[in-house]
Amino acid sequence: AFVALIDEEKMMIKHFAFPVDCVDLQAFYWKKYKLTTRYTYRIVLSASEEDLFQRMDSKMRNVIRKAEKDELAFSMDSSLGEEGMALILEANHELAPNQRKDLVSRLESINANEQLFVYKAHQNGALKAVNVVCKSLDTHYYLFSGFQRVQAH
Repeated sequence: AFVALIDEEKMMIKHFAFPVDCVDLQAFYWKKYKLTTRYTYRIVLSASEEDLFQRMDSKMRNVIRKAEKDELAFSMDSSLGEEGMALILEANHELAPNQRKDLVSRLESINANEQLFVYKAHQNGALKAVNVVCKSLDTHYYLFSGFQRVQAH
């Protein structure tokens, strides 16, 4: 029914992001729509931290060990700040002007939304990376991130 409804719309580009639980999209294939999979990783956090760590890819475990060795400090915040916004905008520097304007608008609204969280990584007091996440019920969704390109960790 949804495919039939959007077929009636005469738009050049149709873009939809479906929830992670929506797995049967065959009706779109049958109508010759182009589907692009963007992976969502779901991690059940009821396991112990050690068990979660052991289930990670060895490269990711090495990245985490290096961050610990280099004494990166992590925190959660409700504010992005100018420095965090600059990191995200730099990471998305290839956006068209109207897309960049939309991104800035979304980033500026973070403080007003209690479902949005900012995770920050600092090294020796300097902000190295930010990650914006949206919490919905018992699931967190990655939205945006940025990191310091010079001396990146």
